[in-house]
Amino acid sequence: MEYVLLLALAALLLAQYLRHRALQQRVRRLEEKLDGLAGSIGQEKYKMYYIDDKLQNELKQLKQKGEIVQAVKHLREHTGLDLVQAKQYIERLS
Repeated sequence: MEYVLLLALAALLLAQYLRHRALQQRVRRLEEKLDGLAGSIGQEKYKMYYIDDKLQNELKQLKQKGEIVQAVKHLREHTGLDLVQAKQYIERLS
């Protein structure tokens, strides 16, 4: 009896995980579409990961001071970028 309950719980957890993953993928596709539309009409500020001049200047200052980790953290807090994307952005920043 206990094994059946554990098996049922495991199946429910797996189903929830798969649903969550599918929703994450759907949100990512919608974000990409929104970014494309915003770019095509010249409204960069409506992109999902819009970085305004003020934020960009703050990031440049942090990078110049050698505070790369702080710059990545600051960028992630303001944009929602994942770690890899934020690190790549900071590395390309001049």
